[in-house]
Amino acid sequence: MNSNTLSATALFELNDQLAETRSYQDIPKTVLDPLAQLLGAETALFATMRKSNNSIQANNFISIGIDHRCTESYQSQFQNNDPVLPHAFNSTQLKHLNNRSKAFTFTLDNIVDQRSFSKGEYYNGFLRPNSIRQIMALGVPSKNDNSLVYIFGFHRYCNRPFQQQDALHSSFAGPALYSLLSELETKTQLQDQRFINHFLGSQKTETGLAVLNSEFQVMFANLSGQNHLNIKQQRGTCYLPIQEELKLKLKAALQGLDVFDYKQLRTAGLNSFELTYGQTGIRMSVKHCEVNKEPRIVLNTSRAKHNNLDNLLLEKYQLTKRESGLAVLVAQGLTNPQISEQLNISIRTVENHLRSIYSKVGVHNRTSLAFELTH
Repeated sequence: MNSNTLSATALFELNDQLAETRSYQDIPKTVLDPLAQLLGAETALFATMRKSNNSIQANNFISIGIDHRCTESYQSQFQNNDPVLPHAFNSTQLKHLNNRSKAFTFTLDNIVDQRSFSKGEYYNGFLRPNSIRQIMALGVPSKNDNSLVYIFGFHRYCNRPFQQQDALHSSFAGPALYSLLSELETKTQLQDQRFINHFLGSQKTETGLAVLNSEFQVMFANLSGQNHLNIKQQRGTCYLPIQEELKLKLKAALQGLDVFDYKQLRTAGLNSFELTYGQTGIRMSVKHCEVNKEPRIVLNTSRAKHNNLDNLLLEKYQLTKRESGLAVLVAQGLTNPQISEQLNISIRTVENHLRSIYSKVGVHNRTSLAFELTH
């Protein structure tokens, strides 16, 4: 293992171990442990790096030999000063986009001037107190998401630096890691889609749905959920971060509880609870679920003044069921194109229904209709 080349037998054994990975929970045993042994690393970690609003954040840490308090300290205080993150993300993406590599390996010594680095806050506040002397990182790009890169970090607590042969050995695992992470990503997306479809099947027209991961990143939001919680869809299935006010409110509701500890949540009676958010009084039913053992936070939303509004409209104004549902969407502030998309009908059909609704309710425009229905 310490020779300049990795034997065919050792490479086959390594790939066999990597191939045993069936879920993210397998990574410590099937990925981190064999790679750490191969490289002579004393500790190792896996994390996701995501680029958003010109900043790169690492989340979803999985590690061997590292106290969870160390990763918590890193996330809350030091990662913005870590030179590894931007270098790993940008270099990995650049090589991948240029079709040059499925992975990118480097050591900390390659990217910093040790004299100035040793005087900085990151070294003296985090690395030195945790006795981390040597760092090597392996970046693997996401096959489907240009804002995502996976990172594997390996550490030594002695002064023996990682050598070029170590970087070469880790790079041999790059193609296999790219394939298995792409497979895990696709599997999780499919499971999440089935999970989301399950909740969509029970949704009422006027209610919203948003699904977040344990880092409060939006994984899905239907049109009503986007409107209720001011969630912006960036492109495709990518969403901008939720508003800080909502994030803080959810965190405060979970304060003192570990989002990953579902037994504790159930014991505390908080696997499902209600919240009110925003000036318009959005009501949220917050549920904690798991998809392939990954935490998910499900938000079912509705405007406080619109509860059972469709039933009241049916009785008071003799609207049809379709007209009632459409009137609720108007009261929620949706435009005709948005209503057309949500109900899967043409804009002309929306306009025809609106004329009928105006006549039955006794108003002349959508502003008057919304006021009549909510006051």
